[in-house]
Amino acid sequence: MGNHLGNGPEKRTGGPCLIAARILGVCAVSTLTVFAFGVEGPPTTPSKNTSAIAGPAIVAPSLAAAPVPPAPSPSTAAPANIAADLRAIVSFNHTEVRTKSKDGKHELNVASEELRRPAAGFLMAPLETLTETSPFGLRTSPITGTVGEFHWGQDFAAACGTRVYAVDAGVVRAVGWHPWGGGNRVEIDHGNGLITTYNHLEGIAVKMGDSVQVGQVIAKVGTTGSSTGCHLHFETILNGAHVNPLDWTFLPTKQIDELGTIEMISYAPGPNAPEGSPTW
Repeated sequence: MGNHLGNGPEKRTGGPCLIAARILGVCAVSTLTVFAFGVEGPPTTPSKNTSAIAGPAIVAPSLAAAPVPPAPSPSTAAPANIAADLRAIVSFNHTEVRTKSKDGKHELNVASEELRRPAAGFLMAPLETLTETSPFGLRTSPITGTVGEFHWGQDFAAACGTRVYAVDAGVVRAVGWHPWGGGNRVEIDHGNGLITTYNHLEGIAVKMGDSVQVGQVIAKVGTTGSSTGCHLHFETILNGAHVNPLDWTFLPTKQIDELGTIEMISYAPGPNAPEGSPTW
């Protein structure tokens, strides 16, 4: 009967060797497959068992010439998935500065978009700094020296070019050159019988019929008309009669928002006066 089981000496000797060779081949192919498809990155140190079976460790081509970096220290290691505690609040000074309005449609021309109309008995200050000089009422004229001249407003000293603000929202009822000494002048109707005027201005930024916001830049301080120096002559007219501006409490005005470009016009008579300049 023939031997179909292969039990001869040569077969017995070659059987275990052939099996071991096949095992080594399968291990090597598996290792190459892992690195070729990126399923797992190469270990920093080869496994002893892997070295014994598969030979030298296989390193990705991009890392072949580079030394393995040391493990980062706890102080420099980048933590993973760490979020700040929501209770850890850091306080800091914050000033909001804008060159355009919140809607982005126009440049700002107000001290702050957050300003609201003042309550009854209050007005926003027409200047950021109020330095009272010549008061409302009887005085000696600084121009003529006449005793007993009636002064129709309150004067505030300020450098020429200082911004002048609308003390409340309203409608501009008149702008132009005031022929009775006011120089460049603006009048604003605030409703409820109140009109305010701003005089001796260097330049004017509004036109008759304009609606103005509280705290809007309307002009710059000047010394036009009957004036002995840079200052703002401010008047309040209530129900057709001049009254003391200091009957109102002035709330501080401070320029917070960054202003856009504001064009100023002077209506002073002369060759540079705009055509059709309004007068009283």
